[in-house]
Amino acid sequence: MTTAYTTGQITLTNGSAVVTGAGTAWAISLVAGGIVAPQASGNMLPIASVNSDTQITAATEWVGASGTYDYAIIRDTAYLQQLTTNSNTLAQLIAELATGTVFKFDASGDLAGRASYNDRAKGFSYLVVIGVTQPQLYVKASATSADWAGPFSYGTGPKGDKGDVGDTGLVNWRGVYSGATVYAKNDGVYDTGSAWIALQATTGHAPPSLPTTSNAYWSLMAIKGTDGTGTGDVVGPNGGVTDGYLVAFNGGTGKLVKQLTPAMVKTLLAYSALDVSFDNSVANLAGAPATVQAAINALAGAGGKNDAVFAIEIADLKGQRMGMVGGVADSFDDTTGITDGTAGGLDPAAYTLLHFDGANNSISFPDSGAIPRSWYNFGGAKLSTAQSKFGGASLVLDATANTYLATIEGLSDFTFGTGDFTVDFWIRPTTLGASGMLFESRQTSAANNVVIYVNASSKLQYYVGGAGRIASTTTLVVNTWYHVAVCRSSGTTRLFINGVQEGGDYADSTNLLSPPTAIWIGCDYTGAGLFVGYIDEYRVSKTARYTANFTPLSVAYANDPNGSFNYVYDSANDRFSPYSPSQISSPATTTSGAVTYTFINRAFTLTQGYTLTHVGLYSALAGSKTIKITRRVSPGVYDVIASYTFTHPGGGWYDYQLPTPYVVPLDGKQIYLGAVFAGTGATTDVITVSRAYQTTDVAVGNNISGWTEDTAAAHPLRTTYQPNNMTLVSVNYTATSTPANARVALQLADFLSLTPGTDFIMEVSRDGGATWTAVTMTLTMPSFGGVKMYEGSASISGQPSGTSMKWRLKSLTNKAIIASGVVLQYS
Repeated sequence: MTTAYTTGQITLTNGSAVVTGAGTAWAISLVAGGIVAPQASGNMLPIASVNSDTQITAATEWVGASGTYDYAIIRDTAYLQQLTTNSNTLAQLIAELATGTVFKFDASGDLAGRASYNDRAKGFSYLVVIGVTQPQLYVKASATSADWAGPFSYGTGPKGDKGDVGDTGLVNWRGVYSGATVYAKNDGVYDTGSAWIALQATTGHAPPSLPTTSNAYWSLMAIKGTDGTGTGDVVGPNGGVTDGYLVAFNGGTGKLVKQLTPAMVKTLLAYSALDVSFDNSVANLAGAPATVQAAINALAGAGGKNDAVFAIEIADLKGQRMGMVGGVADSFDDTTGITDGTAGGLDPAAYTLLHFDGANNSISFPDSGAIPRSWYNFGGAKLSTAQSKFGGASLVLDATANTYLATIEGLSDFTFGTGDFTVDFWIRPTTLGASGMLFESRQTSAANNVVIYVNASSKLQYYVGGAGRIASTTTLVVNTWYHVAVCRSSGTTRLFINGVQEGGDYADSTNLLSPPTAIWIGCDYTGAGLFVGYIDEYRVSKTARYTANFTPLSVAYANDPNGSFNYVYDSANDRFSPYSPSQISSPATTTSGAVTYTFINRAFTLTQGYTLTHVGLYSALAGSKTIKITRRVSPGVYDVIASYTFTHPGGGWYDYQLPTPYVVPLDGKQIYLGAVFAGTGATTDVITVSRAYQTTDVAVGNNISGWTEDTAAAHPLRTTYQPNNMTLVSVNYTATSTPANARVALQLADFLSLTPGTDFIMEVSRDGGATWTAVTMTLTMPSFGGVKMYEGSASISGQPSGTSMKWRLKSLTNKAIIASGVVLQYS
């Protein structure tokens, strides 16, 4: 007789063979077959398969009404047979335990754990099952501690004979997987090269993607192998790589790979960036561009406010100027996109240029060089309109009054080392027959500093390292203008008079040092060697200007007004800004004291004609500080022009902004900075320099005497001047046809409040810079990644016809404008 299974309820659907259980456990209860008898009008349901604890598939469909019913499963005889088999097996095991034919060990663990049982009685057994591949049995051989017998094999008998190959029907192979196919448990499929077996009946549930090896429906049987079409094993570097870097093929074999450096990646992107796919779903640009280049073209045609930023960033990615449809984008990765124009003698390499122009008897000597400095007269050196080469005046030096010029500013600028340099000027001697210095930078006679002078034989001499190296063949005569040039180029120094080389080449490897104390024009470092006559158009350059005979310019040196000037290029940040002179004396030591002093730092003089905006004072300690602006009247006599007291935050340099910028006068007087030492006993940062001092906090006043001049401790100070106005002019860009309109976008650093047309102006030209049209600029992007974007358009149809397009940027109000990119378009 069979035993019925009645736990839970079943749900049946008319016309379906699926029996769904609720509260049932058919698989766990070993229901393997039989008949489902619903307590409802219908038909008996022979069991075809038991799919789970809650699902049975019947051999016939249910013909009764759909619903949920009580039921009974009448199991088949296989169930009873299994119960009988299980009962007999259990009885046999119980009997063997009773007779001792089945061994039961007393304890188990790892081998080290056996020691805790060392004192057990004889016959105690311990099975090692941890840390071994095969269990090992140990038995106490006696009651003696740690007297173990073994190990004995446990659970493994001798290897038996190989059996016959069994039935092959376990996996039902169904071929290539299809989402429309109904699969049963143990069905096998082939999917993406790997073999999978179904864990349960399923339709529409695909095997997972590798490396995942299983999901709720499928488990991996065999992973896809190589297809035989590859190039073999790929070998990479043996270490020395950086996590996250890209990999590329190394050579043409296809078997070697290497790490790409950031520079290589940037180069690769430069080739391919413009062809990268572009998602237009957000931008919704006209024409539905599919690549970056097409998107740029669409933006250019639409004139959207973000296209200029986009173009500049792409140009920066490429690391060079980038041509666009009807224009160009320059991200200032280098200076090749701007031009200095035709060489006019005044360029960034001309560190000093003295035109000596001005009123008769003037003692103002403005320096028009790229790094201007103050020059001071001694003994009555002045301008004279009696003679001039250019500009209506020149410097006149009179030996009877021991007259000469000197500068002590920025001497390190004239550290030529072993590099190129040029010193050139015009002279008109009025007295000859004795040495007359024209360029002196020594402090001792044998120093490695440049000396140019007229010797007692009325010949020009280049002198360095304690000896004359080149002497001219021309003997100078009085009251005659001569152009003099000394130039070193690639280790060869030459002397030229009126553009003709004299005296031969000098193989010059001298390491030319910074002038120790000053540069003199008209005397040597001792005050002797006075030149008598006129000097004009005096220039010192850190470049080689002449390597062969030449014709001296017939006009004064100048910037090309059609080129760029007064700019500084920052190669680290790819940007241009106006040149702004500055000076500094760095801190060296500290000191303390109990007396108040006013120290004047004479390490440098303020640059004549420039506007001082900030004075920097170095102090490690916070507190009240006072700085002074002073003028040297005569030895030991000074004017205190201005005094400023402020709170220093400590921690090093602090630049105090003057309430009113100070314009350094062009009167030839030496203007110095000073500071007050409070004398409270606190530590103060100082530097050993040429100085002047006296006790007390000296108030503002004129002709104050009693100053001691020596070289000792003074405060470290520095200056910031108002920037010069900058002009940037682009190179020519050739249009395919004469354009009538131009559009410009200018990217500036976002730290200044600027008014287009007032603080700066942008202009465009279609005739190569002969004619310019101002562009009305508007701030279109107030802040984006630290920059602002200004844009504007202008008609250029009124200019002379041409296709040579250029842009020009001018700063107008001496503000520290920082330009980092320009886009020019024309149509």
